[in-house]
Amino acid sequence: PQTEGIQHGASRTPRNPTVLYAPTWRHADDALNISSLAVADRIVRALLDRGCTVAFRRHFAGQNHAEAEAMIVRVTEMLEADYARTKRPHWWGTEAMERPLVEAFNDADAMVSDISGIVVDFMASEKPLVMYAAQFDDPDAFRAAHPTAQAAYVIDRHLTRLDAALDAALGEDPLAGARHERAD
Repeated sequence: PQTEGIQHGASRTPRNPTVLYAPTWRHADDALNISSLAVADRIVRALLDRGCTVAFRRHFAGQNHAEAEAMIVRVTEMLEADYARTKRPHWWGTEAMERPLVEAFNDADAMVSDISGIVVDFMASEKPLVMYAAQFDDPDAFRAAHPTAQAAYVIDRHLTRLDAALDAALGEDPLAGARHERAD
C-alpha cells in the first residue's frame, strides 16, 4: 500500500533534474551511523553544481544530534542561497516534511539516500537511485551487505565516488535494467 500511486520514471533524466535527497537520522554512536548527514553539504553542493533542483527531506527522527542539526541548517542555507541566485524551486524544511512522500517520489527524477526503508519504496519508481555507504569504502561490499544497493549507484564513505555516482545516475544510467529487476 505504501507504494500505491508511485509513478514509474522516464528512462532518462532531464537536463536539470529534480533530486530528492532523503538522508536518514544520524546515530549518536558514529560506529553505528548509516546517515549521510555528516557529509550532506558536499552531496548537496555536488547536486547544485550539476544544475539540480533539490528536494531536501530530512528524517523526522534524530533531532537531538547537535552536529546533524547544524548540518541541516547548513544545507537549508545552501538551498536558500541557491534559490535566491537561480530561482530553482528547491524544497526543504517543514514544507518538504509535510509533503506526501509519494508526491516527492513522483516529482523527483532521482534520489540520494542512505540505508533506509525509503529506498525500498522509491525503487517502485524505477528512477535512478544513489546510496551513501557510511561504513564502506568498497561499493561491492556495500551491495553485498545491502541487497537494495545492487540497483543503486554507491557513494563510499569518503565521497571519492561521489562525482562518478551522480554522473552515472543523472547521465547514461547503466543500472536502469538492474533497477527494473530489483523493483519487481
